[in-house]
Amino acid sequence: MAKSKQDITISFHPEEAKVLIASAIFKFTGSEEGSKVLKISAIGKYPFLTINQERFDFETLLVGKIA
Repeated sequence: MAKSKQDITISFHPEEAKVLIASAIFKFTGSEEGSKVLKISAIGKYPFLTINQERFDFETLLVGKIA
C-alpha cells in the first residue's frame, strides 16, 4: 500500500570481535518502486575486561559502580 509504514527490528549479537557489513533488500509488491536496498554495518567488541596482571584486587565493589 502506498505511503504505508512498517517497523522492522535488526539485532546484532556477536560472539567475537568483528565487523559486519550486510544489505537488506525490501521488495514491494503492487508498487512501481520494486525494491529498495538498506545497507547495514555494525562493530562487535569483546564484552569483557582484560588486565595485564596475574592478580588484581577490586576490594569491595558493587555491580554498576566505578572504582
